[in-house]
Amino acid sequence: MSFSMADVRRMMEACGIPGADDRRDTASPLRFPDGAHYRHEASGISTLKLLETLMDESTRRGVAVHRVIFGMRGSADRLTMPELREVATLAHARGVELVMETGISAKTDVGSHFRTEQGVLAGIRPRGSDQLSHAIANMLRAAEAGIRGFLLRCEGHLWLADQLRRRGDLPNETVFKMSYDCGHANPAGAKLLEANGADSFNPITDLEVGMLASIRRAITIPMDLVVFGWPSLGGIRRAWSAPAMIRAAAPVYYYNAMSASIDIVSGY
Repeated sequence: MSFSMADVRRMMEACGIPGADDRRDTASPLRFPDGAHYRHEASGISTLKLLETLMDESTRRGVAVHRVIFGMRGSADRLTMPELREVATLAHARGVELVMETGISAKTDVGSHFRTEQGVLAGIRPRGSDQLSHAIANMLRAAEAGIRGFLLRCEGHLWLADQLRRRGDLPNETVFKMSYDCGHANPAGAKLLEANGADSFNPITDLEVGMLASIRRAITIPMDLVVFGWPSLGGIRRAWSAPAMIRAAAPVYYYNAMSASIDIVSGY
């Protein structure tokens, strides 16, 4: 060969991508605007009643919840406008960031690719322009109700949503969280998402601390990390390594993905 692995790593570094995983126990220098290393996220909230219960329990137990993922059965197209406004009002009153599911049409329409052995590797991206337009319509409707955060599972959907935010069709303060369903697991993928408008992203759930540290060297947006995971995510239990994960990858939203997976939620 006319090149060595050292040459490959230098090429990657020249493009802003670490040439190797960072196993030096490097602490991330980045923080949230208030100086925090991490924030607590709650997922699997699908009704106003569940959101109210979560907020009450958070107060009663003295455990802060900074961001809520409102999805699965509770996506924007399954709530009335008054319900959407109630959800937005409650989250705003409690000082909680709200990230809304935009709908998963690939799971519910007549297509079968998603259900095939190969199809699951492609994720649950919108199929065709119609499904993409439905997802955007859900975002616009939720934004009208006061919701400013959205969970996305497709890089193309992210690119388009960012274009709409730049145009002013979506409010400038709208934020986009990229799901682990996209399957990103390395610094180049993370940089791609950041360059196309992602405000935070969830890498796949089993990355080693050194892998997370190398991703942090490539991007500045927060990472969303699963500490406890449903069996469909491998049944991960990473409580003991959470401090090291946060130290390497800060700023981090950490959460327990213990709600039912998309495959086993009835009717979805």
